[in-house]
Amino acid sequence: MLRPETKFVDVGRDRVAYQVQGDGPPFLFLKAFGASVDGVWEHPGHLRFWRSMSSALRIVTLDHRGSGVSDALDESRQGNLDPRVEDVLAVLEGLEIDRLFVCGEFDGAFTAVRFAVEYPDRVEGLILANATATGFAFGSSEEALDELSASIRATWGNGATVANTVRAFAADRDFCARFERIGARPGAAAAAVRRLASTDIRALLPRITVPTLVVHSGDFTTASASDALDLAERIPDAKHVEGASSTFYWGGGVIDEIIEFVSGDSTAAVRDLATIMFTDVVDSTRSVVAVGDREWQRTLTFLDDLVASRIADCGGRVVKQTGDGHLIEFVRPGDAVRAAVSLTSAAPALGLDIRAGIHTGEIERRENDDIGGLAVHIAARVTAQAGAGEIVATRTVAELLGASEYHLQDRGEHELKGVPGTWQLYTVTAPQPPHAAS
Repeated sequence: MLRPETKFVDVGRDRVAYQVQGDGPPFLFLKAFGASVDGVWEHPGHLRFWRSMSSALRIVTLDHRGSGVSDALDESRQGNLDPRVEDVLAVLEGLEIDRLFVCGEFDGAFTAVRFAVEYPDRVEGLILANATATGFAFGSSEEALDELSASIRATWGNGATVANTVRAFAADRDFCARFERIGARPGAAAAAVRRLASTDIRALLPRITVPTLVVHSGDFTTASASDALDLAERIPDAKHVEGASSTFYWGGGVIDEIIEFVSGDSTAAVRDLATIMFTDVVDSTRSVVAVGDREWQRTLTFLDDLVASRIADCGGRVVKQTGDGHLIEFVRPGDAVRAAVSLTSAAPALGLDIRAGIHTGEIERRENDDIGGLAVHIAARVTAQAGAGEIVATRTVAELLGASEYHLQDRGEHELKGVPGTWQLYTVTAPQPPHAAS
């Protein structure tokens, strides 16, 4: 998925950054503070979310002043909803959008509610995601808020705040640290968190007159399922949906609920960004002849158990068996490579040689947890280029791996049957452990 161009619009003498992606009904997504428009394109969980949503919606995102690549804002106004609403109006006027759906995530929900109450004629519908009626530190003393602000200022940029707030990102502390540094300056972050954590929008909620969907996916540690239910009960005729996300809104049908709420189409296909791996037993016909049908079926059962165990350890999902192979899905290409190395190393213990092909691209979610699309077809064709015990990946996977622990050997360009053009392929191997001193 290509990253959309970051553009700017004037708000008085300031400049506010925004991006637009996808086609469909216009949809304003007000992100949580610190999630810059230029910072939400690195993590696979973000990419999957954006690709799924933009397959059905025209998504507008922005950096409020004082965050991301927008101009600075005086710390006394950080987290104030007035300049935030001004930013929204400026972006919509620049895009000549008169009316649209508005979604507020986490503290972005405060701005979304304020905008929907003050400009109901411009809001087609309102979605509040992982939101609360009051900030997580509402009711705290001034001394406690000062301590919170000082803590944020001292630690912002090392990843602690994001890691402690977003469950799916906690394991990748380097990403969390970069995400914070791109998202805001330490002083701005401290001021914004202090104000937003003590914000109270309860008086605004009964004044909402537009159709409203309140969704809870469990992605933010500071927003509970009971918070979402309380929020929905305070809004006239609001619909409440609770899902169980595995990785940043994925799982539990949350994305489908949002798309259906906006488009009215419950059958809209959900497309996604994923890393696909096929495994295949090499020269299986000879093995069947050598051991016989009964023993071969036992061996395949053992292989299924091995695959299920190793894939689970690496955070993947076995989509289905493909004869004597498997179709497997991962969020991260690094996890797919780690699983492939583990499987190709372990398979000889069963008297088997397996090969693996890996590609990262767009897939289509189908019924019964199946997947399809060109990316799946490409991964299958890449697997056919591998030999016994080999792991072959496309250039897309190689670029996403970057400076990893794995060795990449250029295999040159190849034509893949049924796939347009030529494809740069790489053999992936794990580094050999150092030899013990004799």
